[in-house]
Amino acid sequence: MHLVLVRTGIWRVRTDRPVASREFIAADMYTDLFAEIVSAVDGTGEVWYLGIANREQRYSDRVVLRMFKGEPKALRPPDLIWYRAKYPGYQSIRKSYPHARTLYYGAGAKKIVPDARYDLVLVDTEAQVRKVKKRYPNLRVLCWAKPAARVFEEWREARVPRYDFALCSATDGQWKGFDWAVANIPRGSSVLRIGPHDQCFWTARKIGALEVDFTGSVAQQRVPLFLAQCRVGLVCDTDRASGPRVIPEFLSLGVPVLLRDTVVCNRDYIGPCGASVVKNDLGACFYRALNVKGVREFYRQNFSLVNVAQSILKEIL
Repeated sequence: MHLVLVRTGIWRVRTDRPVASREFIAADMYTDLFAEIVSAVDGTGEVWYLGIANREQRYSDRVVLRMFKGEPKALRPPDLIWYRAKYPGYQSIRKSYPHARTLYYGAGAKKIVPDARYDLVLVDTEAQVRKVKKRYPNLRVLCWAKPAARVFEEWREARVPRYDFALCSATDGQWKGFDWAVANIPRGSSVLRIGPHDQCFWTARKIGALEVDFTGSVAQQRVPLFLAQCRVGLVCDTDRASGPRVIPEFLSLGVPVLLRDTVVCNRDYIGPCGASVVKNDLGACFYRALNVKGVREFYRQNFSLVNVAQSILKEIL
């Protein structure tokens, strides 16, 4: 089989350097998962990006990354195309390869599925399944739980917790519910903010309410180093997005996770060895989370790249 992953957005690279470094590639969950699917069917694959030039880079023996300045063209007719969100030119790709089976994942409550012309749609929650089915009753829908990227799964260094809480976001955390976190984290707690300075955490540190360290911008392949330094991972997103990738990233490293009750995600992450939901009294939930055991094994048995690849193939082949 030959498969194609159509990525969203533009792969921005300097024109005087290679398309991307191996470290960047290794930290991308979607590419890692796609490669696992390709391997599972003993096939070959391509990952497509919009870009500033036509370039290629080998990801593995089976998968090549390809950047296109214009209209993309497969190395050979694909048997399966995975459309990832709003890649421009969907219609022309469909016309070029009308016999390929199609998979779609948009990520986020407002991008569930653009139309019914897919063989399988991935969503993050059962509520989203019902929403899609109400609009397109005959469409096959899979409520999936994202895995972590391979760089998290292969992390082998021992956990040495230095902080009580970790919160992770590459952008300002205001829309991630970080104001709620500052208001509810017990006074005097130590917090590692993985990402840029947020005004709410900066103010909390300035007045002495919380002991906060900021990492600043961090390359994705170095994120496990910081997540592993924390006793508990805190995720407090609102319903603006769904399926935060940081949940499986914490779990894959053996870090217990506390989810604010506004987080939209697959409920399979929640369990005695997995994530716990916080409605109130974050302090009490934190101390209970410290006693959670078997977190990494819980992840491996349910959400690993291998397991998720098999669950998708079972539905679409």
